[in-house]
Amino acid sequence: MDAVSYATELRDVSYRYPNAEEWSLRHINLSVEKGKFVAIMGPNGAGKTTLSLCLNGLIPQLMEGEMTGEVQAAGLDTGKFRVQTLARHVGLVLQDPEAQIFGRTVWEDVTFGPSNFVFPLPEIEACGRTALELVGLRGFAHRNTAELSGGEKQRLALAGILALEPEILVLDEPTAEMDPLGRQELYAVLDRLRREKGITVIVVEHSPDEVLTRADEVVVLDKGQMVWQGIPAELFADTSLVAKFGLRPPRACRLGHARETGSRKQPKEPGAEAEKTPVIEIKGLVYCYDSAPPVLRGVDLRVFAGEFVALVGPNGAGKTTLAKHLNGLLKPRRGDVWVANRNTKEHTVGELAGTVGYLFQNPDHQIFAASVQKEITYGLKNTNIAQDCINERITEALRFTGLSAVREKHPFSLSRGDRQLLAVASILALGPQVLVIDEPTAGLDWTGVQKLMTLIRHLHSQGTTVIMISHDMDLVAEYAQRVVVMKDGQVQRDGSVQELFVDPVTMTGAALAVQPNPNELNIEKRPAMPVITSIPGKTVPLEPVFDQNTHSCAAGSRDVKDLPNSSLWKCLDVRTKVTVFFTMIVLACLFQSPVLNLALTAGIAMMAWWSGVRPRRIAGVLMPLVPVFVLVLAVNAISFAPGLSGHHFVLSGSGIERGITFVLRILMMVLATAFLTVSTPVDEIVQLLHNLRLPPSAAFVITTAIRFIPALDRRRIQILEAQQARGARLEAKGITGPVRAYIPIMVPLLIYSIITANSLAMAMLDRGFGFAREVTQLRETSFSGKDFMILGVTILVLAVLIYARLVMQ
Repeated sequence: MDAVSYATELRDVSYRYPNAEEWSLRHINLSVEKGKFVAIMGPNGAGKTTLSLCLNGLIPQLMEGEMTGEVQAAGLDTGKFRVQTLARHVGLVLQDPEAQIFGRTVWEDVTFGPSNFVFPLPEIEACGRTALELVGLRGFAHRNTAELSGGEKQRLALAGILALEPEILVLDEPTAEMDPLGRQELYAVLDRLRREKGITVIVVEHSPDEVLTRADEVVVLDKGQMVWQGIPAELFADTSLVAKFGLRPPRACRLGHARETGSRKQPKEPGAEAEKTPVIEIKGLVYCYDSAPPVLRGVDLRVFAGEFVALVGPNGAGKTTLAKHLNGLLKPRRGDVWVANRNTKEHTVGELAGTVGYLFQNPDHQIFAASVQKEITYGLKNTNIAQDCINERITEALRFTGLSAVREKHPFSLSRGDRQLLAVASILALGPQVLVIDEPTAGLDWTGVQKLMTLIRHLHSQGTTVIMISHDMDLVAEYAQRVVVMKDGQVQRDGSVQELFVDPVTMTGAALAVQPNPNELNIEKRPAMPVITSIPGKTVPLEPVFDQNTHSCAAGSRDVKDLPNSSLWKCLDVRTKVTVFFTMIVLACLFQSPVLNLALTAGIAMMAWWSGVRPRRIAGVLMPLVPVFVLVLAVNAISFAPGLSGHHFVLSGSGIERGITFVLRILMMVLATAFLTVSTPVDEIVQLLHNLRLPPSAAFVITTAIRFIPALDRRRIQILEAQQARGARLEAKGITGPVRAYIPIMVPLLIYSIITANSLAMAMLDRGFGFAREVTQLRETSFSGKDFMILGVTILVLAVLIYARLVMQ
């Protein structure tokens, strides 16, 4: 067959990461024909993600290591063409959706790639609108990306790539956090893109059900080698082969009996005595983030001791928000949550940690120690348990999870499945009565799923109450006794598994459809999605892009995060904001007066608040800097002075004044960065850097750093939540208490910084950053009357203060 008919070819490709002993890929030879759908399957650690990174040049161009062989994609040698050039032909959706989101709002993010490739503005509008419609995010344009659920972020990451209209689409576990109907819709979209656009689709996937009905070919990897290649039906018809490769059997082999009984090994129902003992009781729970619309709307729920409850529903239904109320990570705005007869409003997370164990959606969000044993030890040291008992609990947790042999290893050297087991072990060591697990099997291979769920079932059999959030309805059918269905922040249905599975109205309405016929699939099932009869080209007539009615702030709200350009500062040109920022910095450097620096800092803080940066977020960012502030004050305020008895320490009034000034300058820099990040779209910052004629490498570093700040802040919050869930008392008393509480996050935050910086760099190149010297501006950049007014006031203040300084001299 002629080579031109291939979308991508790998010829004897091998790859080894830096400092690694084993090769991640070994002599891979693979040719994918144009327009075909190929699934890459295999256990965790088989090399699937590494293979996907080879297809658009991230390996070897960005990822260091040793590579042999050749990769051709869309007729281009991935080792010779820039990643930005390849990204126009090969779209890669990475495994972690958060690392691929660059915009403050959904619309800013989905248009980031097309603007980097200098699409004309009308084409950007058309591509962005179409991409959002295809992934089911129509009407989300104004939404703040930080407030999206995990599944919604996964949809947005895909939309950002679809907006580029690539020839080859590579997706690394694209549906791991999506609800069942969302998965169906995604694969329906991929089918349509193949049919109407001829796009080649390569998907890394653990679930066999979509692969079985849609893929033209399956490639199985194991330990970096291709161990099987062929038609899906041939692979999954051979159960011994499926078991040998550690793959999940198709639903047809698992679901029949589960549908009849609710479970293949249905746990016994709680007895009458258990039913009289509600371990969790929720009454009229209402919760909203800041002043945004309520995420939970009057939830009433009782969970009895010894139950296994599944919490299900579509992405964005409020499941995780509800779960975080069960151990006090979130406090009700209205209503009450009672855990073991204790109101969570009156108790800290640390006080509830011994009663409710919380397993986060991503195990990496709750791992922060240097070894497996230290990870388990962390929570126990926050209790009053004697050291002998602590050692016993550690040993038992390691034995129970099968991690005894790796107790001295670093957690991040383990596989994804073992890291999930470690997260379970760290919670189990505390001996909680209730175990809350959020999407425990997302991203796990079938072996990992079975191992984890067997462990959870054993815990339940010993009397632990289990509350499991899951989109995997097969697991719900097999393990749960009771299902609570959530939709739009409310409990839509609460009953047995058997009752739910024979209720097609609830199943479909809550995006829980098990397996509709692909030929009958209607992606309009979500009310927000319009009819899409074809994939629009770049000349589609423009229609209104934003649906203002789909997301509005609560009445009387001053929250502006979801409404771009709703404040004075968001309306200003980015050049005006940067001018104001640097003017304040110049003034701070010219004047040593603490009073003036305090006034400037207060001014920046006010601008940040008007731009949507809440005081709580500002405090969270500044808290880790408290040790720096103390050190700066001490160095400037304390000095040595000679005396009759030798040298001694003295406090200097001028030194204290100087130290306060330096602290205020640091505060000003942090607040100004937060102000610029929140109030300025990414494309405006990128355009400004280009206009300043900065080298592409410098512009890349600055833009990555700006994008990195909110990502780092989110990770800080995740680590703090994980530590609180294991008994950490962050409300420690005294001046040094808060500082001591933050010290444990420094090392994991540094590790995360290195990992995330690399992921962000890959994602930015994948979206075409640096492709051209200029980018398409999504809005007018001409100065308005407000800009001239602000600049005039700034220049006037600068002139007056400089004049005053000269006069004083």
